[in-house]
Amino acid sequence: MSALVDALQKGQVTGDCTLAAVLDGPEAGSRMLLRGGRSLIPWDSTAPRHPRSCVGTKADGTVLLMVVDGRQSRAAGMALCELAYAARLMGAADAINLDGGGSSTLWTKGQG
Repeated sequence: MSALVDALQKGQVTGDCTLAAVLDGPEAGSRMLLRGGRSLIPWDSTAPRHPRSCVGTKADGTVLLMVVDGRQSRAAGMALCELAYAARLMGAADAINLDGGGSSTLWTKGQG
């Protein structure tokens, strides 16, 4: 999948860009947060909050990247159920949890 991501250009859509299509198998495991706009994580108001990162896709193929800061006085982080909810609020149809904890960092090679 890395070579596919490296080859993509800004705004390019190639085939079925949903996470469900790319990760429709055991490699998705329990990391999937949303599938088809429905949360796969049960709501738990007592779940621990941590720094998080996730990637999601909208129905039109738009890719969403999200990082949640945490473990600081002004940033508590999110529980997985909150992350799924936030991804859905941003319009994600499918979303997957990436790395968490103190190493939650995303970097993009932007233009300009």
